[in-house]
Amino acid sequence: MLTAPHNIEVERALLGALLIDNRVMQKIAAVTAAAFYDPLHAQIFEACRLEIDAGRVADPITLRGFFSTHPEINRDLSVVKYLGQLAAEATTTANASSYAETLLGLATGRKLVDIAAQIDAGARQPGRSHVETANSAVQGIDEVLAATRTGKPTRWTFEAGTADLIDTLANDDGRHRVVTGLADLDGVGFLRRGQLTILAARPSMGKSAVGADIALNVGRQNRGVLFISLEMGVRNPSHCGHRFRSIADSIPMIADSW
Repeated sequence: MLTAPHNIEVERALLGALLIDNRVMQKIAAVTAAAFYDPLHAQIFEACRLEIDAGRVADPITLRGFFSTHPEINRDLSVVKYLGQLAAEATTTANASSYAETLLGLATGRKLVDIAAQIDAGARQPGRSHVETANSAVQGIDEVLAATRTGKPTRWTFEAGTADLIDTLANDDGRHRVVTGLADLDGVGFLRRGQLTILAARPSMGKSAVGADIALNVGRQNRGVLFISLEMGVRNPSHCGHRFRSIADSIPMIADSW
């Protein structure tokens, strides 16, 4: 049976770095006890966090009180001695951020493994709705994405999306706008950096023409533009080029060539 993604050596190295220099905690703010695979390592990290948050030093000596009654790791090794080993093995704190990134990635992998196991169990469970299993899986994946995309929600309700749009427009200073060259669209901040904008309409209403016009105007601002059409150019591969030339030089295209 495959084990869940983990790296005990990375966990030991990160804890050791933290024990010899508590300032490491500032560099690994995204790490929580849940990121550790080994339960004891999770407890040690949480003890460090509590001490540091309280403005106290967290080292093998100050943490003794947390683990004085903890069961021994083995016959020759108590947790108190283990703390000393972790600190003694840590020769540098320079790689702490890299260790933390690795740890978070492994923790995310374990969550995905758990979600996959839940899907498997749910699909095999007699009488359980497949829709319920799928919804549970989607919720779990959303939580994983939310944790890895800080500040970027994976889903919006209509109310939240509308409120965000109103707030964006009300506090818009213009820095993130992309000028389309079409006054009515630019007046409402139609194109914005970092956002996906969809222009929708019934067939033959001029969506492609508007898109081509916007692409040309944005390109004139020395911005990169990628124009992809699943319609134009099927029968005439040069059609896109002809359309852009028509817009740029104000030369009408012959209807049959569209």
